Amino acid sequence: MPGSGVQQINSRAKFQSETRIAGGVHLGDDHDFPVAGHREMTGLAGFVHYFFHQWARFRDESLQRMMSVCELEKFQRELETLVGQHLRNVTALGQANEHAEDFADGAAEAASDLTGGEPVRFGGKKLQNVQPLVEGWSGIAHAGRARRGLGPAFESRGSHEVECSVHDNFSNENSISYMQYCLSRKAKLEVTQMMATGSSTNLVKDQPLQGLLVLDFSQFLSGPLATLRLADLGARVIKIERPGQGDLGRTLYLSDTDINGENTLFHAINRNKESLAADLKNPRDVEKLRRLIVCADVMVQNFRPGVIERLKLDYETVAQTNPRIVYGSISGYGNAGAWRDRPGQDLLAQARSGIMWLSGDEGDPPTPFSLAIADMLTGHNLCQGILACLVRRGITARGGLVEVSLLESLMDFQFEVLTTYMNDGRRPPRRGAYRNAHSYLAAPYGVYDTKNGHLALAMTHLPSLGTLLGIPELTQIKSTAEGFLRRDEIKRLIADRLRGETTEHWLGILDAVDIWCSEVLDWPKLLSSEAFRQLDMLQTLANGKGQEILTTRCPFRLDGNVLKSAKLAPKIGEHTDSITEEFAL
Repeated sequence: MPGSGVQQINSRAKFQSETRIAGGVHLGDDHDFPVAGHREMTGLAGFVHYFFHQWARFRDESLQRMMSVCELEKFQRELETLVGQHLRNVTALGQANEHAEDFADGAAEAASDLTGGEPVRFGGKKLQNVQPLVEGWSGIAHAGRARRGLGPAFESRGSHEVECSVHDNFSNENSISYMQYCLSRKAKLEVTQMMATGSSTNLVKDQPLQGLLVLDFSQFLSGPLATLRLADLGARVIKIERPGQGDLGRTLYLSDTDINGENTLFHAINRNKESLAADLKNPRDVEKLRRLIVCADVMVQNFRPGVIERLKLDYETVAQTNPRIVYGSISGYGNAGAWRDRPGQDLLAQARSGIMWLSGDEGDPPTPFSLAIADMLTGHNLCQGILACLVRRGITARGGLVEVSLLESLMDFQFEVLTTYMNDGRRPPRRGAYRNAHSYLAAPYGVYDTKNGHLALAMTHLPSLGTLLGIPELTQIKSTAEGFLRRDEIKRLIADRLRGETTEHWLGILDAVDIWCSEVLDWPKLLSSEAFRQLDMLQTLANGKGQEILTTRCPFRLDGNVLKSAKLAPKIGEHTDSITEEFAL
């Protein structure tokens, strides 16, 4: 386990069960923590302190926050080596903490989990007296239920301190028996979640974000794209949607194609997610969301400025109850107060960014990109920021706020040409009058007609190109500056020559001497190419009811394997009941 905190505790407990571990214990992804009233912790019991604290906060996900799933079996074996006797009298352990009703009804189930089939053993001994373990919890009632079940033995002290006397009451053997029970529940939860998300289609083992819970309050494209990448990497993503209408992106059609009542874009960008319906104007629903946020690792929102603050779901408020949360916020124009209340929409952000003056030919009106580049760039930037903040949290245990905007993303996208502009006397970009492909690059950079298609030419030594293509005028060029000064003239000379032969003819000449060039493919040609087949870029999403959609996969590999999904986007509120039950909302 990272941090080796548990290994240190186990090692000391193995040789001396009452070994004192001074100060705090560092446990992997979390932090050193003191125990109020007990400045030193005792052997394994010190670890159990921490486990109970996490259990009270996160329930079935507590172990996942302390270790990766792949470590569970190893950890279980380590625990087993500590015990060589019967595990008895575990009833008292259950009297430490939790909601009474949660365990009253689950006693028989827990007993079955632990003793059904092959008997559970530690050190070759049977685990005994299991049902009282959970039945003992059923009589506990306390005033702390509003704080995720923090009972008398686990009163909250600030953000990370808990008061506990578990090691004063229970032996290490009893503590281990309870850990075994939780390990059993955790393993079952993992199997259930893998089946629900269809992650079995992924060839990647131990996905980097497996076990993280992401709450996605965002709509349309930028936010859902960021959480899509997190889901591709193994995170569990729950969309928070308004009842009845849901994410407005459900109705943003790119064509007349309808898939299961929604558009193709919505399914592509919300694959493998869950949906919880909640009315943010309903105080009861908002309170449920606050309880869910306490359990979350990541939260993403792109409401209009001021809305999230009125809901009291802003970062400053959320971090008071969940200081480890990584909070992603998307806006149209960041902290630019002058434009703060302007609509944060892709085309409008492009219009304000200056980027429209880079496309099209000289004399053309401002030309927008034919893709929602502001949304997509912002989504990727947010994902990068969230991942960086998660890495920092693994080191410091501190969450954080990641803020991105459409405008800032577009400005960063133009860093290459903006830097040139700000350092060359602020001369405005000059688009080419003929087949402009880049306002700041010289001839022959561009796309040209051939006898049967099109050919793209990148940066190339013009005299050498003139020799290869049989254009004497190009062989006489003496300076690279001519490629800028005579750009349109030179490109017209090249166009006239290339038009006379097929694309294949010219590729045969140019490829042979490693000139940077390419046939221009349309989608049918791309999808039928051998290279595309070798990339394995497509995946089929399904809902198990006969409806399917073919889409692209996550564009990178991990450990040589592709990342694929299985499930179509959820229906509005499809998982509301199961999530409500799981998190006791």
